[in-house]
Amino acid sequence: MKIGLGINLGFAINKYIEPEVWTRVTACEIGLQKVQFVADLLNPSLPDNYIDSQVKRIRAACEVYGISVVSVFTSTFTRINLFLHPDKEAREYWFKWFTRFADIGSQLGAKNIGSHFGIFTFDAYENRYEELLENCVRYWQKLS
Repeated sequence: MKIGLGINLGFAINKYIEPEVWTRVTACEIGLQKVQFVADLLNPSLPDNYIDSQVKRIRAACEVYGISVVSVFTSTFTRINLFLHPDKEAREYWFKWFTRFADIGSQLGAKNIGSHFGIFTFDAYENRYEELLENCVRYWQKLS
């Protein structure tokens, strides 16, 4: 079996936010061609026209340096309830967010998406554990 080495772009957050820069650093300084793109570099909540222009820019920069986006990951979204949020309205927001993020990933060539599962509030864990866990699993299944 052949395994390719890649890098999560978390290192680029705030330091190398420009696609032309993180692609150059990844290819020329680090020496890798496969990356896991992170939402911190292009948040799905931004306006569609901005996302569309950034996707074109990222694809062009990746082409210049021979970079392949193999997957996407939520990155520093580590302390968020996501699909375990006690309010349905918030869970629906996150579903739309993830759907848009998956779309961005697809446009960049990614075949996989990853994230943290979600976090229970103390009250939800103590009083609504089964209900919210089942809902969370359903959201992840629907997203997949």
